[in-house]
Amino acid sequence: MDNNEEKLSEKVLEELQSFCSELKDTAREIIQRELSGEMDVETKPDKSFVTSIDKAIEKVHREKIQKKYPTHGVIGEEFGELSPDAEFVWTLDPIDGTEELVFGTPLYGTIISLLHRGRPVLGLIDHAALDLCTVGGMGIGVYSNGKRLKALSQVKDTPRLYIGSRHQFLRGDQDHSHFFEKASKLYPNVRVFCTCYGFTSLIHDQADVAVEYNLKVWDLAAPEVLIREVGGEFVKFGEHQENGLTLYGAVFGKKEAVENVISHLKVSGIYERCA
Repeated sequence: MDNNEEKLSEKVLEELQSFCSELKDTAREIIQRELSGEMDVETKPDKSFVTSIDKAIEKVHREKIQKKYPTHGVIGEEFGELSPDAEFVWTLDPIDGTEELVFGTPLYGTIISLLHRGRPVLGLIDHAALDLCTVGGMGIGVYSNGKRLKALSQVKDTPRLYIGSRHQFLRGDQDHSHFFEKASKLYPNVRVFCTCYGFTSLIHDQADVAVEYNLKVWDLAAPEVLIREVGGEFVKFGEHQENGLTLYGAVFGKKEAVENVISHLKVSGIYERCA
């Protein structure tokens, strides 16, 4: 951390984390209620799904944030930005993996993070269907269902890599699928994940490194703070604009594996480290 950056007190972070957990409980209540009834499903212009659950969660989360912290900003997947330049800004991905939710695969999750002056300081990833919540803050550790997680172990002899699906390297008018091909051959143990369950697994020391590309702040801010709090590295690269939104990639996990992946990124034609 830059010495000129203000460090939030443990007390403040714990208070904010408690509120974040309240938001998680609200999301679970909405999921349970909607799934017991009839969930509405729509298709976005990019052919991805959005459901009544996505919209209901983000709507209620925004209301709760504005009531509790009226000076805070919000950036959400479904309803855009509110005061994005505020000192504190919440990022909301009400359902990451909406297609999994629609088809009954239990790997979808709710992602919440808090930025302080643009820097992630708090993150939560909750898998309601698995009753698995991971939450943590800068300097106060990471907890899984109330149990503090240990630091990541050393890289194994056969590193395990998680990578986003190939189509993530094809968004917009850019074709960077050549890096997907290279990265997927770096190690013998490679898994493709399309939901935040891959993030959760990495934070729980079940893999060594992950590569994502063309994602937004509501996808990656939470794993950034969580992976760093368990002793990992998080490196952002390839920041660019698309339809008024900032997209970027990230390599994160155990230091040795992260450095190895980055060395391949540098010769792939898409690597430019974000500030």
